[in-house]
Amino acid sequence: MRKISYIVFACVLYIPFANAKIASQEYVTTHTSNHTNPHQVTKAQVGLGNVPNVDTTNAANITTGTLGYDRLPVGTTANTVAAGNDARFYAIPTAQPTVNAPEGMALVWFN
Repeated sequence: MRKISYIVFACVLYIPFANAKIASQEYVTTHTSNHTNPHQVTKAQVGLGNVPNVDTTNAANITTGTLGYDRLPVGTTANTVAAGNDARFYAIPTAQPTVNAPEGMALVWFN
């Protein structure tokens, strides 16, 4: 039987280097690439216990405000985000607004 000696210094346990396990780069890469929850972490443990699972691909999420900007549909028709040479960028309002401007803003129209 091999005798292993340990040295305790300043309340820290030092294990002889020969007995230490050193993870290879391959092992570390394999472990960090494993996305199957190998440590069995739960939603509650990471603070997601009360967060709703919202389907961000559902069109109804746009109207309820739960869809991320990067998932908004881009196009040139109604209910899409304007992009490129969309005429909505160049449309000039010609009717006088019927509402008051929000504080710190001004309403502009041309007639």
